[in-house]
Formats: sequence, structure tokens, C-alpha cells
Amino acid sequence: MRVRRKIRLKVGMAGLLGFSLLAINQVARSASDGSSASLHQWGAVTLFHGLPSDHVRAIAQDNEGGMWFATDGGLAKYDGRRVQKVSDEALPSEHIRVLKFDPEGRLWLGTDAGAAVLANNQFKRIPKTESRTITAILAPGGGRAWMTSAQGEVFDCRMNREGALTIQAITPADSPLLSVDASGHAALELTSLALLDNRLIVGTHSRGLLQIEPAENDRPVVTEILSRPRAFFVEAIEADAKHQLWFGSQ
Repeated sequence: MRVRRKIRLKVGMAGLLGFSLLAINQVARSASDGSSASLHQWGAVTLFHGLPSDHVRAIAQDNEGGMWFATDGGLAKYDGRRVQKVSDEALPSEHIRVLKFDPEGRLWLGTDAGAAVLANNQFKRIPKTESRTITAILAPGGGRAWMTSAQGEVFDCRMNREGALTIQAITPADSPLLSVDASGHAALELTSLALLDNRLIVGTHSRGLLQIEPAENDRPVVTEILSRPRAFFVEAIEADAKHQLWFGSQ
């Protein structure tokens, strides 16, 4: 497998956003000679406008164009005019870490105390994720989503047409590669997810990249991906249209 590294810009979230959320609109102007020029118009959504926190962890856009923000102070939605904090008893925590919309419009979200999904205008907590720090979500559609945790777990979540959830968890007890040490007492922090040729690729802290494939007995097989050069602390991964895997590392 061809693995390419991408450059990681080491800029903190708060420093990058300047304690606000910035939006860029590109406006194309047609000149009299037929050429075009681009202007960038900057705007900001801040605490003053109703953002629950000045630390934004993730951003996602729904099918209607609304922008959703995961912050340390809760979940927020921006419709282009105002910011509305979204509160619900089913949300495990107000410290939202990751957001992902699937093609059908469900919102899968992870917090520092578990995960939830918004489907048919109703939030549902995802079983087996309670008290887990959810670090990444991959939602390809069909009611399915994968999640990783800082506790070394991968959750395979499926929602049927009636909205019922079934969860399968891959834990350090299933594979020693999901632990930092051979004893299995120190869980491996998982950071990111990608799908490549029907294989689930997982970024980790201290073990680089892992891949998860189904076995004949339906039990997953976890193996390491060895690359040159090898990055042990992977922060983000993405598979492109050419089936190449890109990853950013420390």
C-alpha cells in the first residue's frame, strides 16, 4: 500500500481562530475583459453572537446548509443569521469533541463522556460508549458509523430503519495492538479513522497506523501498517479518490 505523509501545521485551535469562529466567503467578480478576480470576505461567530465556548473542536454542515459546531461548552447551530445552542438530556456531555453527518442526514457526535446520534429530530445515546472519550467518527451511510475512543476502543454502530441501535465494540481485550503494553493495562489512544478498500484504517498515538479487517468467524483482525518513514503519533488520516492514504503526524 502506498502511504504518503502530509504536512501538519502545528497551530493550536484557539490560536488559529483567535477565540472565535471565522468564516470565509469567496466572491468572484467578472471584469470587463472577461477575467475574474477573487475577494475573500471574513466574518466571525464569537461568544458575543451566542457561541457556547471560544474553543471549537469540530465543524459539520447539514443537508440544508446549517453549520454545526462542537465546542467545550456544548453543541451549537448557526443558520446564517443566529447561533443557537442545542441542549438535550440525551447528550452525554457538553464537551463535544467530534461531529459527522452521514449521507442520510443523521448527526453522529462524540463527547468526552460518550457518543450520541441525532436522527429524526431525536437524540439517542449510543450504548457501550458511556464514559468514553470519543476521538473520531466515520459515517459512510446506510445507518452505519464507526467511532474510536481514547481508551483504545473501536465502536461499530448500526441503526436500522426503526431507529434501533446495535453496537459492536473492539477493545484491547480483543487485540494486544490496542494496548500500549503487552499486559493490556494501558489502553492505546486512537485518534482518527478512514476507510480504504473495505479496510478500516485507524490512527493512533504511539503505534502509528492500524488496519481492521473482518475474519471468517466475523471477529475482526487488527494488524499494524508498516510504512517508511513510520510515524508513531498520527493525528489525522484521509483516503483520497485514488485509493491513496494520507496522514498527518507529530
